[in-house]
Amino acid sequence: MKKNEITVDNASFRIRRKPTELETVEVLPKPKPRFFKRAGIFLMHIILAIFPTKEADIDVYFNKVMGYLNSSTVRSRLKITTGTYNAVVALIGGPRLPDGTPPNTNSTPETWNYVYPQATTDGISNSTLITEKDALVIEIKAAINKMYGDIPDNVIIPDDTKTLGIKPKSDRSARTLPPEIITTPVVSMESLGGEKIAAKFFKATGIKRASKINKKANIETVYSIIKIDGVSPATAGDCTDKVTLTKANSVLSFPGKSGYKIVSFSRWIYSKHPALSGGFGNAVTCIIT
Repeated sequence: MKKNEITVDNASFRIRRKPTELETVEVLPKPKPRFFKRAGIFLMHIILAIFPTKEADIDVYFNKVMGYLNSSTVRSRLKITTGTYNAVVALIGGPRLPDGTPPNTNSTPETWNYVYPQATTDGISNSTLITEKDALVIEIKAAINKMYGDIPDNVIIPDDTKTLGIKPKSDRSARTLPPEIITTPVVSMESLGGEKIAAKFFKATGIKRASKINKKANIETVYSIIKIDGVSPATAGDCTDKVTLTKANSVLSFPGKSGYKIVSFSRWIYSKHPALSGGFGNAVTCIIT
């Protein structure tokens, strides 16, 4: 382990300043992977459904969109601008034809209906076509999302929802907040040796299996590491360190603190809804060995 790190749940986290005997620890959250921002999730103002996940279904969807929006009357009703529509057309291209060049394409290179049928045909497909196909999926999704962003809620009809998969904001189910937490966790801490402590959190007294109060809640533990004969913090607010745990059965590592003791207070928290988090329970003490 590198200097200025603390290990929690088998993961190391950096401490932002040089350590002291009573070090305040800030556990940095893991960054979300870049691919999390899928095009289908950015459905702008009105879109609820994400794009199909299977390539064959994506192909059907792209061409269904083109067929439906080929009508200038439909585009006018939906308030789709010429610019955003033409951007999608330029990427998907015209319909595939049996006598296209090559056959069953739209004869227009660098468009979906030219690249996709070749990239998915044995004996024709190659790495270049596959790479081009994958890039087009991303570009077309982004272009469709931008086009859909022009559509006002009040013009959407059931046929739009059925064909394009779009719904007005008024049809969205209200997002429900997690329940307010009014209880405190029952905490067990046990030294494992090797300067590690097993921390277990229970919903209530008498429960044998450690578990969080609900799936959306995490555990916040504030603590101080002090000498055996040191003055213990009287309240959670007196503690010097803090860590957020995502598991009810965790292992905390405190290198170089053998012979010290940890005094801690814990509570259930909602990271996204802190006002609904619970209060701290009683102090729990454990000797680090």
